[in-house]
Amino acid sequence: DLNISNDYNGSKSFVYDLYLEANASLEQNGTINKDDTDSYLSSSFFVKENNGSAKILLHYNIERNVSEAINPVKITFGDLNASFHTPPTGNVYANGSSTYAITGGKNFNDSIFFYYAKAYVKNSVIKGSDGNVTAHYEVYCYGAGCDKSYLQDGDASKNSDDPRWWINSQHTSGFGKINTVVQKRTPVQVSVTTLPTGNEPDIIGLQYNGKKGYPYRTTMAIFPDNWLIFNKFRPNADHNEFIVKFESTGGEWAGKNASNSSTTTSTANKNRILEW
Repeated sequence: DLNISNDYNGSKSFVYDLYLEANASLEQNGTINKDDTDSYLSSSFFVKENNGSAKILLHYNIERNVSEAINPVKITFGDLNASFHTPPTGNVYANGSSTYAITGGKNFNDSIFFYYAKAYVKNSVIKGSDGNVTAHYEVYCYGAGCDKSYLQDGDASKNSDDPRWWINSQHTSGFGKINTVVQKRTPVQVSVTTLPTGNEPDIIGLQYNGKKGYPYRTTMAIFPDNWLIFNKFRPNADHNEFIVKFESTGGEWAGKNASNSSTTTSTANKNRILEW
């Protein structure tokens, strides 16, 4: 048997999947709720090879909901215990004995962390027709069940613009990245000049063709690896979004404003939007 402890104090439950690579047809799954403390893998999952040895390669994963973030989860693998089970017929012959009793154990006490993460670009403004926006790879941690010591940067973790999400400064492309960036609106007026690398902080280069004038505001879609997608309102979402606005650098005018009853006028910058 393998004993596993769960350190989770979040308000939302999560589903876990657990199996051994040597016996993947036997998969165990269950639900962990607030303050649940342990789970285990029973003896029926451990399959011996003919030479008397057993290979144990354990897979543990948490099922992810695109529209429901959870706080970091700490999983500790405690101890593995082996003991003799009477075979259907006969005895166990080993080590010069016909009645050899198999006993043993291993205390691991080794922990891993699971994080709910997303690729994120905050709404941005670019002066002129081209420029860069910054993408972050962030981890959710919020409320009474949030333990910031579990985060990659601990108590020194920083937000971009949302107090529920924390930038992972240690994120690299091996943990996932943004694969594609496109404008949602057609015909396309904004092209991508620099693709993200997957390393924090990430850069996306954008260029606007200017055909719709200034200011120009549009929604961009980013398609990251599926474990970096979050959309609170669309559980089947396959991308994240952000808004970018291109503003004129100056020198173009939207109109004139009379300053008095004479012919003297002043100019108004083209970036100004009138509200009625």
